[in-house]
Amino acid sequence: MSSCTLEAVNLSLRRRRDFALTGIDLAVGAGELLVLVGPNGSGKSTLMHCLSGLLTPTDGQVRLDGADLHRLPARARARRVGLLLQRAASAWPVSVRHLVGFGRIPHGDGQGEDAEPDGPAGKAIAHALTAMELNGLADRPVDTLSGGEQARAHLARVLAGEPHVVLADEPVAELDPVHALRVMDLLQRLARSGRAVLAIMHDLSLALRYADRIAVLAEGRLLALDTPDAIAEAGALEAAFGLRFALVRQDGLLGVVPVPPAAAGADEADAPAGVRPDAGGRAGSAPEGRAPRAAP
Repeated sequence: MSSCTLEAVNLSLRRRRDFALTGIDLAVGAGELLVLVGPNGSGKSTLMHCLSGLLTPTDGQVRLDGADLHRLPARARARRVGLLLQRAASAWPVSVRHLVGFGRIPHGDGQGEDAEPDGPAGKAIAHALTAMELNGLADRPVDTLSGGEQARAHLARVLAGEPHVVLADEPVAELDPVHALRVMDLLQRLARSGRAVLAIMHDLSLALRYADRIAVLAEGRLLALDTPDAIAEAGALEAAFGLRFALVRQDGLLGVVPVPPAAAGADEADAPAGVRPDAGGRAGSAPEGRAPRAAP
């Protein structure tokens, strides 16, 4: 798969009298899993819809390998950028194989059971089923699957379209820990296969564990863009969420635990083993009136 970069360049989006997004600059490249985090209403889904081409920014651009994404024909755009919407669901009980085949619509070369096994569509569907570990469920109606299985089926549908970029809006929402880990493993594997993968997540510890870089949004602005360790240490999460977070490091893994306001003044010595406040023992928020600066 050829290299690919999707980027937002000084992107802003006005809705009525207010800006939903203001001056966003970020890029995700081939081989990378970039995770967007931020409080509800911070603009994460809006930004993803701009990056997919569903929304047109008021100012700035979305560029795919340097070209203006919004100037590409819709079908060409859909072949290169795959979008997994939040809480994706099937409206009728089609088989998993048929659902995955819907991913071939931008290519117009056959779907589901109608695809020739040795043709491009059939091979892409078979590959997607294998990659998402769904071969044993291919003939099952989608509505009989568990939540985790359905999440993988819809991800397979996106993958069947052979996009260079995968955008996933809350792919592990409402999943139990076992299925959430499985889906994140699969997203990471997609990135390692050469795709550019961008996901929106609310589980901060999962984001810190799996992301190559994390973008922190608040009130439509990009507060920080950096590696998981740098994000956790810099106070960007505290600035975005208005909470103090304790860092947890164990067995080589990094996680965060929100500290209730009533406990925010507890002495660092009271923290249990493996848990500590953010670097420097500070409360974790950025200096008053200043947000952490986004990495270039």
